[in-house]
Amino acid sequence: MANEVIGINYSQADDEIKRIEEGISNLHTNFGLIDKATNDIVNNAWKGKDAEAYKNSIDSFTEVLKKQTEGLTTLVNILKRQIDEDIAHEAEQAKNIQNK
Repeated sequence: MANEVIGINYSQADDEIKRIEEGISNLHTNFGLIDKATNDIVNNAWKGKDAEAYKNSIDSFTEVLKKQTEGLTTLVNILKRQIDEDIAHEAEQAKNIQNK
């Protein structure tokens, strides 16, 4: 086990990051659909305090999800930056080895 190499397959990492980004995009689309559906219900089909309470509840839940999505976006950006730094570092190390 001492000879095992720890590393990353950058292509696979990039594929996984793209899947996360696609999920984030889908979440944003769904936020819009939820907002539209909620507004349609409250503005057209359901009136009164119960309707407003429902809308407020949905809006609150949606805001929590939006903040979580922002966190995922931040994570994706950190991962991308780390991968770029690692690739650059590995290239520099390879260059230094060749120059010896």
